[in-house]
Amino acid sequence: LRIPPERVRIVSPFIGGGFGSKLIAHADTILAALAAQVLQRPVKMALTRQQMFANAGHRAEMIQQVRLGADTDGRLTGIAHDVWAATSSFEEYCEQTAVFARSLYAAPNHATRHRLVPLDINRGEWMRSPGEAPGMLAFECAMDELAERLGLDPIELRIRNEPAQDPERGVPFSTRNLVTCMEEGARRFGWQRRNPTPGSTREGRKLIGYGMAAAIRPNYIGAATARVAVDRDGRVTARLDMTDIGTGTYTILT
Repeated sequence: LRIPPERVRIVSPFIGGGFGSKLIAHADTILAALAAQVLQRPVKMALTRQQMFANAGHRAEMIQQVRLGADTDGRLTGIAHDVWAATSSFEEYCEQTAVFARSLYAAPNHATRHRLVPLDINRGEWMRSPGEAPGMLAFECAMDELAERLGLDPIELRIRNEPAQDPERGVPFSTRNLVTCMEEGARRFGWQRRNPTPGSTREGRKLIGYGMAAAIRPNYIGAATARVAVDRDGRVTARLDMTDIGTGTYTILT
């Protein structure tokens, strides 16, 4: 738009969700700004439901293969997670689908691979959940299958493979309460009263699922600055150059 940065003013009220596919500017955003510049008046653009799938991003199509090796006691000896993901022929996009598999459970051997398949489609993008979400779905299903094969409780299998430190980098976790979370969840949900045989619980013609899954998500911390002032009445004012995109930052700071 060739507008000098000093003339740009950003008004950012409370946002219900600025993450996922809203992290980057799409063509409709640029077109609205260009139209406003030409017309010299505010412009609002609304996409149809059909246009959303092409113009506002979508979850990349992917195929996953998870391989697990374990001894008879349920201790993992190897973890392999392979991902084939679609991307556009004009711009690459790769989600971190299998990255979490390096840190979720302890195992002496890890292998993760991401392969992109260029297609004549729009590139995939971040959605409401990050790239780990589809990867953990496939991986945790594999853990459940392993638990059934070994005759172990799914929670017990995960507890037996709880790492003492980050398996990928060999450093301690700052905090990690996964075992406590699973044990407390099992107690509250009456986990021990369930029928452990898959596909055995019915309600009329419907099969009733009763399961659990673990998850992990890295916490990205970057440098930040703030200005704090105290007036004569003892009132403290903090000024931060940040925006809450719907993740609760304003809530935890006030």
